[in-house]
Amino acid sequence: MVSQLKVNEIIKQSGSSITIGVDGDTVSGPFTNTPAFLASLSSSQTVSDATETLVQFDTSEYDTDSAFSTSNYRFTVPSGKSGKYMIYYSVNVAGINGGYTFGNYVRSEVYIKKNGDTIHVHKIDPRNSTGFKFTHSSSISQNLNVSDYIEIYFWGDVSAGQPLLEVSSNQQMFFGAYKLIGA
Repeated sequence: MVSQLKVNEIIKQSGSSITIGVDGDTVSGPFTNTPAFLASLSSSQTVSDATETLVQFDTSEYDTDSAFSTSNYRFTVPSGKSGKYMIYYSVNVAGINGGYTFGNYVRSEVYIKKNGDTIHVHKIDPRNSTGFKFTHSSSISQNLNVSDYIEIYFWGDVSAGQPLLEVSSNQQMFFGAYKLIGA
């Protein structure tokens, strides 16, 4: 037999916290930051110079509502899950030669796109020597409605060489989001 307690308000008698349940119990409903997902890139991705390219996050580390697609590399807000979301990513760039020497230059940008429109840009213009690596990482909170979708794009303009979105043993590339509660 399952018992139910129906009340309009719980008021603590003393102290600074209220304990509900015991260690190991799970909470569902309005107290959870779901949907939530984290996707990663399973291998390095070569991209063309000066071409906006969808980052192909093809591995789902977790996905509470099956809302991230590893075939079209996007998160889509599921039915009944509109709200404010925290969106974040980390993209490693390597394999670029040229640097900033006598007209050679490198510029790199990562975009968060909502329904195909850019909502956030992270730019790096490293005036550096040849053969360098760097990481784009950023986050943004965004109101999302049912069926809105989020994707991560990379664009790199280099005078010599070809950008590589690099996965290595000590650097993971990832893309994630979760719904914020109470926001």
